Amino acid sequence: MSDRPKYRKYDEQEVANVEHDDTLGVKKVMPYGWDGSNAVAIKVDSSGKLVISGGDLGKEIRVSGNYIYIGASSVTDTSQALWKIKRLDTTNTLSTKWADGDENYDNVFDNYLTLDYS
Repeated sequence: MSDRPKYRKYDEQEVANVEHDDTLGVKKVMPYGWDGSNAVAIKVDSSGKLVISGGDLGKEIRVSGNYIYIGASSVTDTSQALWKIKRLDTTNTLSTKWADGDENYDNVFDNYLTLDYS
């Protein structure tokens, strides 16, 4: 019969064994971040790179005349169609319009000057 307390499913050595990866010879861990109200798992792909989701990784700001263009994306490559872009008009009063008239991440930031804003 085991000498572990009744409220424990595993003793410390069993937990250590389960947490250990014999192939790599390292302890398996799952890092977590805090989003302000919840613990959120930080994911890593098979190549060891962080998987970023939610929030914006890429940010771009450009000024042309009376317009300020602000782009946000989960990528930093401005040639990919994965950006939402807003245009601020500073002519008289500040007004905001979005590329394609929406906040979807479906624009190429490199094209910010030629996109339709509404």
